[in-house]
Amino acid sequence: VVIDRLNPRITFTSGMEKDLGVSMLGVIPGLSPDELYIEFEKPKARVAEAYGIVRANLDFAMMSDEPWSLLVTSGFQSEGKTLTSINLARSMALDGRKVCLVDGDLRRTYLHQTFEMDRELGLTEFLSEECQLDDVLKDTSLGNFKIITAGRTPLNPSRLLNSDRMSALLDGLREQGYHVIFDSPAVLPIVDTSLIAPKIDGVLLLLKEEGTQRYAAQKTVERLRRVGANFVGALLNDASIKGYGYYYYYGYRYGYDYGYSEEVAKTKTTV
Repeated sequence: VVIDRLNPRITFTSGMEKDLGVSMLGVIPGLSPDELYIEFEKPKARVAEAYGIVRANLDFAMMSDEPWSLLVTSGFQSEGKTLTSINLARSMALDGRKVCLVDGDLRRTYLHQTFEMDRELGLTEFLSEECQLDDVLKDTSLGNFKIITAGRTPLNPSRLLNSDRMSALLDGLREQGYHVIFDSPAVLPIVDTSLIAPKIDGVLLLLKEEGTQRYAAQKTVERLRRVGANFVGALLNDASIKGYGYYYYYGYRYGYDYGYSEEVAKTKTTV
Protein backbone atom coordinates (compact mmCIF):
# COMPACT_ATOMS: atom_id res chain seq x y z
CA VAL A 1 0.00 0.00 0.00
CA VAL A 2 2.80 2.41 0.93
CA ILE A 3 4.66 1.69 -2.31
CA ASP A 4 1.47 2.20 -4.29
CA ARG A 5 0.71 5.55 -2.65
CA LEU A 6 4.26 6.77 -3.24
CA ASN A 7 4.04 5.94 -6.95
CA PRO A 8 3.06 9.18 -8.73
CA ARG A 9 1.80 7.29 -11.80
CA ILE A 10 -1.58 5.70 -12.36
CA THR A 11 -1.78 1.90 -11.95
CA PHE A 12 -4.75 -0.42 -11.64
CA THR A 13 -4.09 -0.86 -7.91
CA SER A 14 -3.69 2.81 -7.12
CA GLY A 15 -7.23 3.55 -5.95
CA MET A 16 -8.08 5.46 -9.11
CA GLU A 17 -11.78 5.85 -8.41
CA LYS A 18 -11.12 7.30 -4.96
CA ASP A 19 -8.34 9.59 -6.15
CA LEU A 20 -10.27 10.98 -9.11
CA GLY A 21 -13.88 10.67 -8.02
CA VAL A 22 -14.61 8.99 -11.39
CA SER A 23 -15.91 5.47 -11.94
CA MET A 24 -13.77 3.03 -13.92
CA LEU A 25 -15.64 1.77 -16.98
CA GLY A 26 -13.03 -0.66 -18.20
CA VAL A 27 -9.44 -1.77 -18.61
CA ILE A 28 -7.80 -2.21 -22.00
CA PRO A 29 -4.73 -4.47 -21.87
CA GLY A 30 -1.49 -3.76 -23.68
CA LEU A 31 -1.96 -4.91 -27.28
CA SER A 32 0.52 -5.85 -29.98
CA PRO A 33 0.80 -3.55 -33.03
CA ASP A 34 -1.14 -5.96 -35.27
CA GLU A 35 -4.21 -6.03 -33.00
CA LEU A 36 -4.61 -2.38 -31.96
CA TYR A 37 -7.73 -1.70 -34.02
CA ILE A 38 -11.04 -3.55 -34.12
CA GLU A 39 -11.46 -5.19 -37.52
CA PHE A 40 -14.99 -5.64 -38.84
CA GLU A 41 -14.07 -8.97 -40.39
CA LYS A 42 -12.89 -10.25 -36.99
CA PRO A 43 -15.67 -9.19 -34.58
CA LYS A 44 -14.58 -11.75 -31.96
CA ALA A 45 -10.95 -10.66 -31.79
CA ARG A 46 -9.82 -9.94 -28.25
CA VAL A 47 -9.62 -6.16 -28.79
CA ALA A 48 -13.30 -6.22 -29.88
CA GLU A 49 -14.24 -8.14 -26.74
CA ALA A 50 -12.32 -5.75 -24.49
CA TYR A 51 -14.08 -2.71 -25.97
CA GLY A 52 -17.39 -4.52 -25.88
CA ILE A 53 -17.18 -4.49 -22.09
CA VAL A 54 -16.46 -0.75 -22.14
CA ARG A 55 -19.38 -0.16 -24.50
CA ALA A 56 -21.78 -2.02 -22.22
CA ASN A 57 -20.64 0.01 -19.21
CA LEU A 58 -21.00 3.23 -21.19
CA ASP A 59 -24.60 2.38 -22.07
CA PHE A 60 -25.34 1.89 -18.39
CA ALA A 61 -23.57 5.13 -17.41
CA MET A 62 -25.39 7.20 -20.05
CA MET A 63 -28.80 5.89 -18.91
CA SER A 64 -30.48 6.83 -22.19
CA ASP A 65 -31.97 4.90 -25.09
CA GLU A 66 -31.61 7.96 -27.32
CA PRO A 67 -28.44 8.69 -29.35
CA TRP A 68 -25.80 10.32 -27.17
CA SER A 69 -22.49 12.09 -27.65
CA LEU A 70 -19.26 11.17 -25.88
CA LEU A 71 -16.06 13.19 -25.61
CA VAL A 72 -12.90 11.09 -25.26
CA THR A 73 -10.04 12.99 -23.65
CA SER A 74 -7.00 12.89 -21.38
CA GLY A 75 -4.70 15.26 -19.54
CA PHE A 76 -1.84 15.13 -22.05
CA GLN A 77 -0.97 13.73 -25.46
CA SER A 78 -0.03 10.09 -26.13
CA GLU A 79 -2.45 8.52 -23.66
CA GLY A 80 -4.58 6.76 -26.29
CA LYS A 81 -7.42 9.15 -27.13
CA THR A 82 -7.55 8.58 -30.89
CA LEU A 83 -7.07 4.82 -30.70
CA THR A 84 -9.79 4.55 -28.06
CA SER A 85 -12.17 6.80 -30.01
CA ILE A 86 -11.74 4.70 -33.15
CA ASN A 87 -12.25 1.40 -31.35
CA LEU A 88 -15.29 2.60 -29.41
CA ALA A 89 -16.87 3.85 -32.61
CA ARG A 90 -16.10 0.59 -34.42
CA SER A 91 -17.42 -1.44 -31.50
CA MET A 92 -20.70 0.46 -31.54
CA ALA A 93 -20.98 0.12 -35.32
CA LEU A 94 -20.50 -3.65 -34.97
CA ASP A 95 -23.40 -3.54 -32.52
CA GLY A 96 -25.60 -2.22 -35.33
CA ARG A 97 -25.83 1.43 -34.27
CA LYS A 98 -25.38 4.54 -36.40
CA VAL A 99 -22.09 6.07 -35.29
CA CYS A 100 -20.24 9.23 -36.23
CA LEU A 101 -16.61 9.65 -35.20
CA VAL A 102 -15.56 13.32 -35.10
CA ASP A 103 -11.97 14.53 -35.13
CA GLY A 104 -12.16 17.45 -32.73
CA ASP A 105 -8.44 18.17 -32.55
CA LEU A 106 -8.05 21.05 -34.98
CA ARG A 107 -4.40 21.58 -34.07
CA ARG A 108 -2.87 18.09 -34.21
CA THR A 109 -4.94 15.62 -36.17
CA TYR A 110 -4.25 12.01 -37.15
CA LEU A 111 -7.69 10.50 -37.71
CA HIS A 112 -7.80 11.12 -41.46
CA GLN A 113 -4.46 9.34 -41.85
CA THR A 114 -5.74 6.24 -40.07
CA PHE A 115 -8.71 5.98 -42.43
CA GLU A 116 -6.75 7.22 -45.46
CA MET A 117 -9.19 10.09 -46.06
CA ASP A 118 -8.79 13.67 -47.19
CA ARG A 119 -8.49 15.97 -44.22
CA GLU A 120 -10.24 18.91 -45.92
CA LEU A 121 -13.98 19.51 -45.95
CA GLY A 122 -14.31 18.56 -42.31
CA LEU A 123 -15.12 20.08 -38.94
CA THR A 124 -13.39 23.41 -39.57
CA GLU A 125 -15.34 23.99 -42.77
CA PHE A 126 -18.64 23.16 -41.10
CA LEU A 127 -17.97 25.38 -38.09
CA SER A 128 -16.94 28.19 -40.47
CA GLU A 129 -20.36 27.87 -42.19
CA GLU A 130 -18.76 26.95 -45.51
CA CYS A 131 -20.79 23.74 -45.93
CA GLN A 132 -23.62 21.69 -44.45
CA LEU A 133 -23.59 18.62 -42.22
CA ASP A 134 -24.15 16.09 -45.00
CA ASP A 135 -21.16 17.54 -46.87
CA VAL A 136 -18.70 16.61 -44.10
CA LEU A 137 -19.99 13.10 -43.33
CA LYS A 138 -17.45 10.73 -44.89
CA ASP A 139 -18.30 7.09 -45.63
CA THR A 140 -16.45 4.04 -44.32
CA SER A 141 -16.64 0.39 -45.35
CA LEU A 142 -19.58 0.02 -42.96
CA GLY A 143 -22.68 1.95 -43.96
CA ASN A 144 -23.72 2.93 -40.42
CA PHE A 145 -20.27 4.28 -39.52
CA LYS A 146 -19.35 7.82 -40.63
CA ILE A 147 -16.30 10.02 -40.09
CA ILE A 148 -15.96 13.79 -39.79
CA THR A 149 -12.32 14.75 -40.27
CA ALA A 150 -10.76 17.86 -38.73
CA GLY A 151 -10.59 19.91 -41.90
CA ARG A 152 -7.98 22.58 -42.45
CA THR A 153 -6.14 24.12 -39.50
CA PRO A 154 -7.97 27.35 -38.51
CA LEU A 155 -6.35 30.50 -37.19
CA ASN A 156 -8.44 30.38 -34.00
CA PRO A 157 -9.57 26.81 -33.16
CA SER A 158 -10.95 27.80 -29.74
CA ARG A 159 -13.36 30.33 -31.20
CA LEU A 160 -14.75 27.82 -33.68
CA LEU A 161 -15.13 25.03 -31.14
CA ASN A 162 -17.00 27.35 -28.78
CA SER A 163 -19.42 28.57 -31.44
CA ASP A 164 -23.12 27.93 -31.87
CA ARG A 165 -22.26 25.85 -34.93
CA MET A 166 -20.74 23.23 -32.65
CA SER A 167 -24.06 22.84 -30.88
CA ALA A 168 -25.76 22.71 -34.27
CA LEU A 169 -23.42 19.90 -35.34
CA LEU A 170 -24.27 17.78 -32.31
CA ASP A 171 -27.99 18.49 -32.64
CA GLY A 172 -27.93 17.63 -36.34
CA LEU A 173 -26.16 14.31 -35.77
CA ARG A 174 -28.54 13.42 -32.96
CA GLU A 175 -31.55 14.18 -35.19
CA GLN A 176 -30.15 11.81 -37.81
CA GLY A 177 -29.85 9.08 -35.18
CA TYR A 178 -26.07 9.06 -34.78
CA HIS A 179 -24.21 8.27 -31.61
CA VAL A 180 -21.24 10.66 -31.60
CA ILE A 181 -17.71 9.81 -30.47
CA PHE A 182 -15.69 13.03 -30.24
CA ASP A 183 -11.91 12.65 -30.31
CA SER A 184 -10.69 15.75 -28.49
CA PRO A 185 -7.37 17.51 -27.75
CA ALA A 186 -5.56 17.02 -24.45
CA VAL A 187 -7.09 19.05 -21.63
CA LEU A 188 -4.17 20.56 -19.73
CA PRO A 189 -2.01 22.17 -22.46
CA ILE A 190 -4.83 24.10 -24.23
CA VAL A 191 -8.35 25.37 -23.59
CA ASP A 192 -10.14 23.70 -26.53
CA THR A 193 -11.55 20.66 -24.71
CA SER A 194 -12.78 22.76 -21.80
CA LEU A 195 -14.90 24.68 -24.31
CA ILE A 196 -16.29 21.59 -26.01
CA ALA A 197 -17.01 19.42 -22.95
CA PRO A 198 -20.10 21.26 -21.61
CA LYS A 199 -21.83 20.84 -24.99
CA ILE A 200 -21.43 17.05 -25.03
CA ASP A 201 -23.51 14.50 -23.11
CA GLY A 202 -20.65 12.68 -21.41
CA VAL A 203 -16.87 12.70 -20.94
CA LEU A 204 -14.65 9.61 -20.87
CA LEU A 205 -11.23 10.18 -19.28
CA LEU A 206 -8.30 8.17 -20.67
CA LEU A 207 -5.57 7.01 -18.29
CA LYS A 208 -2.42 5.17 -19.33
CA GLU A 209 -1.04 2.71 -16.83
CA GLU A 210 2.40 3.80 -15.61
CA GLY A 211 2.16 6.70 -18.05
CA THR A 212 -0.43 9.07 -16.56
CA GLN A 213 0.62 11.08 -13.53
CA ARG A 214 -1.95 10.90 -10.72
CA TYR A 215 -1.71 14.64 -10.10
CA ALA A 216 -2.23 15.41 -13.80
CA ALA A 217 -5.33 13.20 -13.88
CA GLN A 218 -6.73 14.98 -10.82
CA LYS A 219 -6.12 18.40 -12.39
CA THR A 220 -7.81 17.22 -15.61
CA VAL A 221 -10.94 16.16 -13.74
CA GLU A 222 -10.93 19.37 -11.73
CA ARG A 223 -10.64 21.59 -14.81
CA LEU A 224 -13.44 19.88 -16.71
CA ARG A 225 -15.78 19.74 -13.73
CA ARG A 226 -15.26 23.47 -13.25
CA VAL A 227 -16.80 24.11 -16.67
CA GLY A 228 -19.72 21.73 -16.07
CA ALA A 229 -18.55 18.60 -17.87
CA ASN A 230 -20.47 15.40 -17.15
CA PHE A 231 -17.98 12.63 -16.38
CA VAL A 232 -19.39 9.20 -17.17
CA GLY A 233 -16.18 7.39 -16.22
CA ALA A 234 -12.54 6.62 -16.92
CA LEU A 235 -10.74 3.98 -18.94
CA LEU A 236 -7.33 2.51 -18.16
CA ASN A 237 -5.20 1.98 -21.28
CA ASP A 238 -2.21 -0.25 -21.93
CA ALA A 239 -2.75 -2.17 -18.68
CA SER A 240 -0.53 -5.08 -17.69
CA ILE A 241 -2.04 -8.49 -17.04
CA LYS A 242 -0.24 -8.58 -13.69
CA GLY A 243 -1.73 -5.25 -12.70
CA TYR A 244 -5.37 -6.24 -12.94
CA GLY A 245 -5.21 -9.92 -12.03
CA TYR A 246 -8.67 -11.39 -11.63
CA TYR A 247 -10.21 -8.79 -13.93
CA TYR A 248 -8.14 -10.37 -16.70
CA TYR A 249 -9.19 -13.92 -16.03
CA TYR A 250 -12.90 -13.26 -15.54
CA GLY A 251 -13.33 -10.51 -18.12
CA TYR A 252 -10.73 -10.03 -20.77
CA ARG A 253 -9.47 -13.63 -20.70
CA TYR A 254 -12.99 -15.00 -21.04
CA GLY A 255 -13.55 -12.82 -24.10
CA TYR A 256 -10.25 -13.92 -25.61
CA ASP A 257 -10.97 -17.62 -25.18
CA TYR A 258 -14.56 -17.30 -26.37
CA GLY A 259 -13.63 -15.16 -29.34
CA TYR A 260 -11.08 -17.56 -30.67
CA SER A 261 -12.72 -20.87 -29.75
CA GLU A 262 -14.63 -21.15 -33.04
CA GLU A 263 -11.55 -20.40 -35.12
CA VAL A 264 -9.55 -23.02 -33.26
CA ALA A 265 -12.35 -25.57 -33.71
CA LYS A 266 -12.55 -24.89 -37.43
CA THR A 267 -8.79 -25.24 -37.77
CA LYS A 268 -8.79 -28.61 -36.01
CA THR A 269 -11.71 -29.82 -38.11
CA THR A 270 -9.97 -28.84 -41.32
CA VAL A 271 -6.75 -30.57 -40.32
